[in-house]
Amino acid sequence: MLRAFLKYMKYIEATLEDARLRERQTYYRMPEPALGMGVKRGMSDDLKLKTQTGYMLSLHDVRKAAAAYELMYEAAEMLTNLPIPVMEGLRDYAKDQLKSRKGKLVLCERAFVEHLTELIMGARHREKLLFQGITGLPDADDKKKQPPTAPS
Repeated sequence: MLRAFLKYMKYIEATLEDARLRERQTYYRMPEPALGMGVKRGMSDDLKLKTQTGYMLSLHDVRKAAAAYELMYEAAEMLTNLPIPVMEGLRDYAKDQLKSRKGKLVLCERAFVEHLTELIMGARHREKLLFQGITGLPDADDKKKQPPTAPS
């Protein structure tokens, strides 16, 4: 009788532990790993994903939105690889075009000009660091900023 009672108590403890574990898993829901990462998914999940993907790709507006999103990131990547004089010319051209424009895209164009200005400043800083690293000489601007040393 005692053995049966102890066995029953272990069963209840295990059941409670399983319930606590399930509760923690639903509270701290971990994101599902991406496909192709060695994770086996059920047949219904694959079918659902295939159906949803096919349906979304059949919608013209979704395809256009995805293309616009990708083109935006490709353009940003191209901008970071341009030489400084080309970025400056593009920024000046965009500023000139912005003066004569009114409409929906003015805020976007202003943000584009600001983004180009930040890219130019970052590229100049990297160029200055590279120059200092190669030559070991401080930049002319750094000499102006350093306070004069007192003779000893």
